[in-house]
Amino acid sequence: MRRAFVGALLSLLVAFPSVVLACSCTTNFLTEQLYHPRTVRQWDEARLATVDRFSPGTTIFEGTVEKQDVLTGNVSKLQTEEKYRLVTFRAKRVYRGPSQLEFVVQTGMSSCGFDFETGEQYIVFAYRDDRTGQGLATSICSDTGLLQDSAPMLRVLRGDPAAPEDLLDRETYYHRFRDRSQWGSVCGRVTAGNGATVAHSLVYLVRERHDGFPPRKNAQVSKPDGTYCFEYLYSGTYFLSGEDYDTDREIRLVGSLSENGHPLPISVGVGKSVANVNLVLHEDPRDWIRRHAFVGMVMPATAVLALVAFWLVRRKTRVAS
Repeated sequence: MRRAFVGALLSLLVAFPSVVLACSCTTNFLTEQLYHPRTVRQWDEARLATVDRFSPGTTIFEGTVEKQDVLTGNVSKLQTEEKYRLVTFRAKRVYRGPSQLEFVVQTGMSSCGFDFETGEQYIVFAYRDDRTGQGLATSICSDTGLLQDSAPMLRVLRGDPAAPEDLLDRETYYHRFRDRSQWGSVCGRVTAGNGATVAHSLVYLVRERHDGFPPRKNAQVSKPDGTYCFEYLYSGTYFLSGEDYDTDREIRLVGSLSENGHPLPISVGVGKSVANVNLVLHEDPRDWIRRHAFVGMVMPATAVLALVAFWLVRRKTRVAS
């Protein structure tokens, strides 16, 4: 059983289009061209200098999301009707802007909008945007981020000395130096009902959330040996599922981590690695119905119709005689 790896990747691209293609963020380019930062510390200092130079009215604060409201209005330059969020924060510390306890920040519902989660803490870079009358706005192109992921920038904002990791180059910091003790992971293998390895299948890991917004969905393609591993996960409850297409039998395989038809939650905590999570894929019931409909339904129905027709002919013959 082999499937097209390219097809799986195309499915991923369709399901989860890159925000880079949808949004054009020029601030990174300006920072690179003007300051040529090398270390994480230099990069964050350059980013902050870029904000101060080109967006001097930017408000910067730490805060917790208290609520989110979805509204519709003219939020684009073309004045087209779009949905957007108004996110209310309880401020903990303000670095730029008015000293107040509450901020209301607008962000889009499209791929450019920042996906805040109610109850989480963030460092927020909010620029002035009076098109909706709300005043402040942010997006994924800003330096807004989860507070727990923003330690180097926080040290710059607070005027604290650089930590040893701040002096690393950015690639090393973000890809090799990340403290695995602060993240969780879920790893395992994908198999078919008969125990055979299912390679290049699509595996989905969805993080549960309780604020009414769509759950966060991670996706990857299983390796040739059927293994998968989701790393750098935030704490929370996750649900695992997957799918594949058996080109030999021309059937779709689906499955989820469940028991007696009920999804099994996977609890991920700080530094917790959940290993050996076996995901079993079975033939999609819809494919089974399609494959067995002729034998299981059409042929019996045909036999019944034939018997009825035979009975009617016999009855007509007897009446005529």
